[in-house]
Amino acid sequence: MTYFGKKWKEEYFHETDEFLVKHVERKIIEQLLQTNQKVLIDNTSVTVSSRKNCIGIVHNLKKTIGIIFLKVPLRECLKRNESREDSVPGIVITNLAAALVIPEIGEGYKEVLIVGS
Repeated sequence: MTYFGKKWKEEYFHETDEFLVKHVERKIIEQLLQTNQKVLIDNTSVTVSSRKNCIGIVHNLKKTIGIIFLKVPLRECLKRNESREDSVPGIVITNLAAALVIPEIGEGYKEVLIVGS
């Protein structure tokens, strides 16, 4: 996320912004799919519930969906994060890793590809 050209900081985030971001994201995905565009969503969707929204959009429009999941060990994620200029607190990554559920076909995907490091 950006904050009018400034580097994003946690104090800029407001819960009300999240609803607007998700709404706009949904509308863009719907529009692209309705015009038969291929869509690639780059997101940190670590739980089944966090992936349901996109799956629902796709199924409602009678399209198919696949997922490419990048399986990277926690230690490697933390190491890469430390070297980033825009790093996030390590606890954020640790919490995401603790909540991780590897995607499965049964969630509604036509295909699941898991790429390990």
